[in-house]
Amino acid sequence: MSKDLSNAVQAGAAFCIENNIGRFFVCDEDQVDFLQRQTTNDLNKLLPDKYVQTVLTTAVGRIVDVLTVFKNDDYDDCLEIITLPDRGASTINFLQKKIFFTDRVRIRDVSDGSVEIRVIGNEAESIIEKLILGEESPISSFTLFVEQRIVFSKDSLENIKKSLLDLGGKQMDAAAFDVLRVERGIPGHKHELTDEYSPLEVGLRYLISEIKGCYTGQEVIARQINYGKIPKQLYHLRLSGPVEVGEKVVYLDKSLGVVTSVAESNQYGWIGLAVLRTGSVDDGDQVNIAGETGELIKLFSQ
Repeated sequence: MSKDLSNAVQAGAAFCIENNIGRFFVCDEDQVDFLQRQTTNDLNKLLPDKYVQTVLTTAVGRIVDVLTVFKNDDYDDCLEIITLPDRGASTINFLQKKIFFTDRVRIRDVSDGSVEIRVIGNEAESIIEKLILGEESPISSFTLFVEQRIVFSKDSLENIKKSLLDLGGKQMDAAAFDVLRVERGIPGHKHELTDEYSPLEVGLRYLISEIKGCYTGQEVIARQINYGKIPKQLYHLRLSGPVEVGEKVVYLDKSLGVVTSVAESNQYGWIGLAVLRTGSVDDGDQVNIAGETGELIKLFSQ
């Protein structure tokens, strides 16, 4: 990422286009009850024209997807759902297999006509507000971690890009935008928000309701919360040089976990994210990664 783009983000906002998003409807009478049984958050909190984010989990409490669920009167008896990038088809397939013959629910995929734009930076929220008030209204808009995300019809993409550029946004490719993600310690859909980890291990505790009814994976997640035994946690790394994703993180000759993201930042040099065994290191500890050193900073309290 160039220094000019980096400076532009500090002063304004950058955006990146995600073409491969998942967007689908869950419809009919049991729509909320069905999703309540599958995900971590309480969808009974969902209000008209608002959204609730929730984690779809496996039976052992690992991440399948992070879903943004909208209740919109324009869609009659359906809930609109946005998945993480690259997860649409697999998430729909996962949910289809969970439908019992007594469930009054159906799933309708509308991913092909949709595109997501991710916006980040000091002026991101302001730019999105101006965009929404303009002529090209988004299908949906929401925040995930510190990123603003907007979903549009693909037919509107060129007009939206022009509007964002006119409002001072800077377009980045996926690789440059990923540097911004790692700088800010945001878990990524390709690296941390995967079935290798539970929501508690990668900063998603705020999407878990401890008072709702049963859901797939609840027993494992509840036990980790109640007994304070979350196996791993996410750390930021300040690195002495480049390392590969998947390299072991070693401290006092013991392997603690692996590097999950790496980026070269104009502002900080080589940086990364790692998921490590809970309680094995403290902030500021120096670790070894394939001959390079790294300083650790814990990202989320547990």
